[in-house]
Amino acid sequence: MAASRKERSHYGESKLFGESFVKGSILNYVILRPALIYGDGGKGFNKTINYIKKLPLIPIIGRGDVIRRPVYVWDVVNAIVNALENNYCIGKTYDIGGNKVTFDELINKISNKLEIKKSKVYLPVWGCFLLAKAFSLFSENPKLSVHEVIGLKESIDMDISKAREDLNFNPISFDDGLDRVMGF
Repeated sequence: MAASRKERSHYGESKLFGESFVKGSILNYVILRPALIYGDGGKGFNKTINYIKKLPLIPIIGRGDVIRRPVYVWDVVNAIVNALENNYCIGKTYDIGGNKVTFDELINKISNKLEIKKSKVYLPVWGCFLLAKAFSLFSENPKLSVHEVIGLKESIDMDISKAREDLNFNPISFDDGLDRVMGF
């Protein structure tokens, strides 16, 4: 989804460039734009879980009201397989995401599954940008990057109806996905 954001980081720009390159080629293609993928091996999602486990307070960039569309890894795999098996999809782009949750709800649901009660602290976006810039001066792999701040400040809403129709995409609920991820 980084390619479709209004404000793109360098990462999002590289994704958009890749899409443009593929679209301008002679290749048959299908572009899938997944939201935050969670499940086995999900680095970004696992990072969030680890923060909830380790930090004394849960930092939230902004007000926590940005929309997320986390999608379970096996739902993404099924979309990929269905795209490969369906010639009707050639030359199309699909948004791949799960049900809507605010960032606050996402943190609350994970915390509840982990049975962890912690307070949240809401941080101003501008302050997080400054902090991320400072971190990048002293580390090649900072704990907070400008890319992450950009990604966390904008809601991710998408229309998955084309994926539902063409790819038989029917994502499981975030609650059911969390149960699978956390072994419930």
